[in-house]
Amino acid sequence: MYAVTVSIRGDLLRATDRLDSAGLIDILWAHALPQDRLEHIAKHIGDDTVDIKLFVKSDTPENAYQTAARICQSALQTSSSLAGWRLINDDQANGVIRISQAR
Repeated sequence: MYAVTVSIRGDLLRATDRLDSAGLIDILWAHALPQDRLEHIAKHIGDDTVDIKLFVKSDTPENAYQTAARICQSALQTSSSLAGWRLINDDQANGVIRISQAR
């Protein structure tokens, strides 16, 4: 199992409500498919940045990364509750999406 941390940021130029913690988790679960093998979601909500940790059963870190990114992108693109929020950077090499093996 891999823990993939994805960071999203609110658009400070748009009027957005503060994210509801439980609502965010529900939205992400709604965008996960059974084949994603998502086990758990944790989050840390700051003023304009949210760090989401998705625990994904996967054979490789790359597959876990792709699964987590797909779930988050799907939620961001289709949920009105997440209007004005976006991935900070979808560049794994820069460490914005961090992957670690969960034990």
